[in-house]
Amino acid sequence: MRAPETSVRRGGNVRSVLWIVVATVVLTSAGVFHVWNAQQSLAIRRAIWVQIQRSRELDAERTDLRREEAGVTAVPRATVKAAAMGLHPPRADQVIRVGGNEEAAQ
Repeated sequence: MRAPETSVRRGGNVRSVLWIVVATVVLTSAGVFHVWNAQQSLAIRRAIWVQIQRSRELDAERTDLRREEAGVTAVPRATVKAAAMGLHPPRADQVIRVGGNEEAAQ
């Protein structure tokens, strides 16, 4: 009579082991999916951060280039004021007297 009880227990053990294996596979799959999903999220955040940093660098470079352009193309204030007062550079044949000395403008 002992043989039927042993076979029932063995069948019960197989069922329990099978449920444990299935549960382990499901939980492991859920964990792997969670890690994969989190890695994608982190990769996207990193890519966005890199693009923001690059945008800031380009903005700073654009500001520097605009300052340089303004410095190169802007008319100096002294030139504008001299033109407003009617001053102009000497002509090539003009003679300038400074303190009694004569100097030819070149």
